[in-house]
Amino acid sequence: MFTASKIDKNVPVPLYYQLKKLIMNNISQGILKPGDMLPAELELTEILQLSRTTVRQAIIELVNEGHLYRVKGKGTFISQPKIEQEFVARIEPFRDQMLRKGYTSKTIILEKKILNASKDVAEALNIQEHDVVIKLKRLRFADDTPIVIVDTYLNGKYCHQIYDVYQKEHSLYDLLSTNRETKITHMKRAIEASVSGEYESKHLCIPKGFPLQIFNSIGLNHLGTPIEYSIAAYRGDRSKFIVNISM
Repeated sequence: MFTASKIDKNVPVPLYYQLKKLIMNNISQGILKPGDMLPAELELTEILQLSRTTVRQAIIELVNEGHLYRVKGKGTFISQPKIEQEFVARIEPFRDQMLRKGYTSKTIILEKKILNASKDVAEALNIQEHDVVIKLKRLRFADDTPIVIVDTYLNGKYCHQIYDVYQKEHSLYDLLSTNRETKITHMKRAIEASVSGEYESKHLCIPKGFPLQIFNSIGLNHLGTPIEYSIAAYRGDRSKFIVNISM
């Protein structure tokens, strides 16, 4: 049950910001739990004696920051806490990342096939268009929550053995590391914001148009040869990516 404390209108702190802190305090103290519904805007205006504009601004900012999410026709709800990941800054199997964070990982293979490279895939892997590549499409979970859909394309010249041996319980990076030619030693990654379409909404269990974080990654071996090209679509509400920078 939401606990309403007094909003102080006599201090030089914006009212919407005070409301944000009040809601976040309710979340951090466990009064509001993931999946709980926040009181409606009109109810908050009456309880706290605030304008609807002030209440709406606080809620919109908390939604944009990922602490709340809205379901059309139902209301505003408390989000699950985000998983802090070092995916941007280190090369590590998804399974190991989740284990370090205290989660159990699971993978569902949605697609595994050999095909001819499209123009975009060929450019990323520095091969000829229509050269053979191996495609893996995987849905990956933290505990029972789907977190990311990954489309991976492997350079067929070097990775032909992966098709027969890769199964959902395997770490792809561990398999690639068994051969010096295919071991990924460094990465190029690009990050962009997007929203979910019908496919992502279905598999990630999110509404259509939900925020996504898209990572385009090219994994290279010790000679700088592209071995892997991946497009990972992460749920925007469940992941926070950490980068450590030093001088």
